[in-house]
Amino acid sequence: MGVLAQRLRSADLRVTRPRIGILGAVHANPHADTESIFGIVRAALPEVSRQTVYDVLHALTEAGLVRRFQPSGSAARYETRVGDNHHHFVCRGCGAIADVDCTCDETPCLLPSEECGFLLDETEVIYWGFCQACSGGAEVATPAAAAPTHRVHTGDLEPAIAREAVLPYPGNTHPSRQPAPSYVAEAALAPAVASSTAWRVAATKTGGHTGST
Repeated sequence: MGVLAQRLRSADLRVTRPRIGILGAVHANPHADTESIFGIVRAALPEVSRQTVYDVLHALTEAGLVRRFQPSGSAARYETRVGDNHHHFVCRGCGAIADVDCTCDETPCLLPSEECGFLLDETEVIYWGFCQACSGGAEVATPAAAAPTHRVHTGDLEPAIAREAVLPYPGNTHPSRQPAPSYVAEAALAPAVASSTAWRVAATKTGGHTGST
């Protein structure tokens, strides 16, 4: 079943069609919420229930194949970029979300002043502000300064899922993407994310079953 099946096996998870489909949908649509993932997977696998999607997302998260994060006031989001403790920008206007590499060095508030007996293993930071499209008056990024892109290797997905996974999920803030089963498909983030200066940033720490799962 390809790369996705290998990831499941490496995490000691049984390989099933729902798990392949859900992991593929998250991989192709980073920052999607549960309902969006359900809509994508259901289009390819009509037998998959909403409860199955919840159960599989929980299993994938527990296995470390998927990361779950939940901006304040928003539904939980999922992504397959794991293991690097990266952070996120969230636009207060349109809700666009962009990945931000882990902040290092002397940036304040990344380490607590007191650990209170806890063993610290992760710091989750969400930067809030406005993307360029929502901030008003900011220059539109030129092609040379285009926003970072999410690269989706649809060849890693099962054929049925690959055709579906590159479609925009409901409410997706990314531009529409055309199916690209054998090469890298790119979806540029909102131009606002091209430069951190385009954001007015405020950093905050956040700190009935059917189908086979």
